[in-house]
Amino acid sequence: MCSFPPSTFSSCALLKHSELVTLFHELGYGMHNLLWRARYVRFHRTNRPPDFAEAPSVMLENLTLHI
Repeated sequence: MCSFPPSTFSSCALLKHSELVTLFHELGYGMHNLLWRARYVRFHRTNRPPDFAEAPSVMLENLTLHI
């Protein structure tokens, strides 16, 4: 999901705003997977209601609107 353009000798790799939003959105999924503590496996990762994984992703996306 996060295949950004690499830097070259003539220029550095700067992210466009849409790529930054994608990066923060995927970071929200990563934070959810690292910090989520579930007693049963069926409530973790892909086996949970979508709102639980989308909440951190959407919050981080909204953070990029103020940058």
